[in-house]
Amino acid sequence: MNDKGNTTSKAGSSGWHLAMKRAHGDKPYIGDREEVEKLVKGFIGYIFRRYDRVHDGEMTQQMMISSDQAACHEMGAIFSGKSDDYTTVGDWNDGGGLARHMRRELNHTMDTEVDDNHMVAQFFGLIVHSVYHIIGRLAQDDESAHDTVKELVENATNILLGLPGELPQ
Repeated sequence: MNDKGNTTSKAGSSGWHLAMKRAHGDKPYIGDREEVEKLVKGFIGYIFRRYDRVHDGEMTQQMMISSDQAACHEMGAIFSGKSDDYTTVGDWNDGGGLARHMRRELNHTMDTEVDDNHMVAQFFGLIVHSVYHIIGRLAQDDESAHDTVKELVENATNILLGLPGELPQ
């Protein structure tokens, strides 16, 4: 199907996705599950690559930590509607809906007394910690760690879209 195809919202139709793409132009739309998942996968891949660079002696641990923090704040800005490079889901991102959702659903693992941007950045910090835990499991040849990466991507994507999900421990 091309961009001139069916634009209905019937279940199973790719028309809804095409309509959303048309409505938001060239900017990635962070209400689109595929776009959000791509961002989450890229973020997680970036953590693995930074860890490899430390392991290979190309980067210090302090540099990795600083890079991790900067990446968390960058993702926080994207999902808090502070980046002009993405089209948001209105009040969900721009008006603090996502941050409120995280405060409600993840209050046992996060400092809920921070501003919205830091709240979302903190969420990405939890992802960083989950990835480091997974890396430790992979180093011990724990094959189930690969499934945990998939679960992490799925659950993080769900949370960012306001759907049920929890980060693996």
